[in-house]
Amino acid sequence: MLLLAGCAANTLPPAPQQPPSDPTFSATPSTSEARYDAVGWTNTTAAPDVDGAVFVVHPTLAAGSFVELTLLDGGRTTVMKVGRNAPVAPGYVLALSSVAAQALGVGSAPAAVRVREVVPPAHERAAAEGGSLTRMDAPQVLLTALRKRLSPVPAAGSTPVIGAVTQAPISPQPPSRPGPKPIEIVELPPSQVSPLPAAPVAPPPTPASSVPATGAWAVQVAALSNATRAEALARELGGFTRRTGALVRVRMGPYSTNAAAERGRAQAAARGYGDAKVIRND
Repeated sequence: MLLLAGCAANTLPPAPQQPPSDPTFSATPSTSEARYDAVGWTNTTAAPDVDGAVFVVHPTLAAGSFVELTLLDGGRTTVMKVGRNAPVAPGYVLALSSVAAQALGVGSAPAAVRVREVVPPAHERAAAEGGSLTRMDAPQVLLTALRKRLSPVPAAGSTPVIGAVTQAPISPQPPSRPGPKPIEIVELPPSQVSPLPAAPVAPPPTPASSVPATGAWAVQVAALSNATRAEALARELGGFTRRTGALVRVRMGPYSTNAAAERGRAQAAARGYGDAKVIRND
């Protein structure tokens, strides 16, 4: 019996090996999961916007980075550029420039937002800097969960002057010394020398046309708050501009058919403006 038991033990199959761990369940968070994500309040900065740019002021994110803003009242979502790294008022997560507040559709009152750090593709950065890069609206189930993380609205009157230039103290001026005697003016007879001919004045550069030719279709490339940049982009693309409120829209065309407009949109995308779209030329 012992001999038979030993023979049977030698014929047993080997024990099954444990399957290797699934690499998709790694405990290390990815880079995108570690990016800034917060829920709070935003207001409009009292600092003057010299160039009328669309930007946000954030206390921790670096200037030149981008954030995705979601309004908890309605779910509208857009991407904007961090223009300044500076302190904001107590109780707020960031501040908006006056033009950015208009582009987002909020007034001077505090607005509840979700702010996330994002890195838009290169062809979308021009639209993000102009405040026209929009995303799909957030669903109501997500907005309900985010509102539970929202702190009470900050007290009124706590909007600081962000980014204002501090004036250096004026040092006392030394007492003025008596100046020289006034120069005696002697009236001379009129000169007999004939004046030089006036130098020819170069004609000013032709701006991008804001009154396009007729056509039922157009391609909208971008919407910028800086009119100078919008005109330069329109000249580069051979298009025209159309001002709508605080934004200047850059368009190509117009085109007589939708197919021709689609070819124009493909040309804009090939030049790095992948967010361009075909619209009615109204």
